[in-house]
Amino acid sequence: MHYLPQTPEDIAHMLKTIGVNSVDELFADMPQALHNPDIDVPEGMDEVSLLAHLRELANKNAQPNGSFLGGGTRQHFIPSVTPHLAMQSEFVTAYTPYQPEVAQGLLQATFEYQTMMTELTGLPVSNASMYDGASSVAEAALLAVRQTKRNRVVVSTGVHPEAREVLATYLKPLEIDISEVALESLVTPNDGVQTQLGDDVACVIAQNPNFLGYLEAMPQLAKAAHDAGALFVAVVDPLSLAVLASPGEYGADIAVGDGQVLGNPSNFGGPSFGFMTVQEKLLRQLPGRIVGETTDVDGKRAFVLTLQAREQHIRRSKAKSNICSNHQLAAVMATVNLAALGPQGLSELATSSVKAAHQLADALTTAGLDVMPGRFFNEFTVRTAQAGTEVRRELAKRGIHAGVPVPAHYGLGHGIILAATELTRDEDIRALTDALAQLTLMEVAHD
Repeated sequence: MHYLPQTPEDIAHMLKTIGVNSVDELFADMPQALHNPDIDVPEGMDEVSLLAHLRELANKNAQPNGSFLGGGTRQHFIPSVTPHLAMQSEFVTAYTPYQPEVAQGLLQATFEYQTMMTELTGLPVSNASMYDGASSVAEAALLAVRQTKRNRVVVSTGVHPEAREVLATYLKPLEIDISEVALESLVTPNDGVQTQLGDDVACVIAQNPNFLGYLEAMPQLAKAAHDAGALFVAVVDPLSLAVLASPGEYGADIAVGDGQVLGNPSNFGGPSFGFMTVQEKLLRQLPGRIVGETTDVDGKRAFVLTLQAREQHIRRSKAKSNICSNHQLAAVMATVNLAALGPQGLSELATSSVKAAHQLADALTTAGLDVMPGRFFNEFTVRTAQAGTEVRRELAKRGIHAGVPVPAHYGLGHGIILAATELTRDEDIRALTDALAQLTLMEVAHD
């Protein structure tokens, strides 16, 4: 049964007001083939048949030989308690806790989330999460522009390409200049440093580990930014902070990133959440919300939205940010997960991932594969004879999910990024090593 809120008389009145004779005329600029295309929709199924069909489709995602996919989203162990608690109706159905008297649970969970993120990043102030890692990078750049009153952003090519695309989407309409540079030109003493980091630069953005998986000289980058009077934005993998120096330790002003690895399943890339922590001097420029602790009328511990700029609702053109919601449930899941793991569990997770990745790199090197040298956390790059997309396709045929293609602009030729985690088994490593060696031999024989 069709439901249209407008009556035929309503539609006729609107068309007359607009000055057209039919609804079809409203879409006259569209190609005729798109007006009413035939849609190949299969016949309906009963519930039993539909469930069987869905199980059949789901089985296509089986990974008999493991997953080595990374590039920003990875599979990690998630204790059963995490989804059990995070999926309680109080969290799932909660939206914005404007009324603290009926939202203490969500407010406390959010307060705990902020506390955990500040402890991880070593910066004193966290907001109540953001949409995702890429948009948090863009919001950090906007914050820096507001704070410094400067109009140029320098971003390393080591930052995830998708994050750089989102950065351009945010900044270019605002006529904020973006300079993409290789890290070497920032940290190597030469004449190019002054050119790249002039007195018009609001911030320098760098990622550690970078998109290719390797560790960057973050203290030197922070110093270069500060010497130019700019802010330093560290884009970080939060799991890596269990074993690597935190942004606060090397002088970052802002830390951002994607929180998927802290307790959210990969699910074809989402949903996830972004995080942002800052130095206290930037508190008033922080987008989004901050949950604070207070006492109620009876003197008991209570939680409220301490800072949430109403301008984001009523003065959109002058607002610090137009974030009016976020991925709060995904952030709560990370909070539950971090509480379940604890500091030692998180450290063990990170350490196991590092060991597995280095074991994989060693196995590939021994097998004659071209592993790109450098210090890495749990992702690294392998140069390949075939295009990365083709390698990934061939590995999938062998039951192995692996290989994020390296974009051409990195100048490395063909290559893939591989990740290993605490879930990677010895037999998975052997299967991937054998498969990549076979593909290399096939390519040599073909040549």
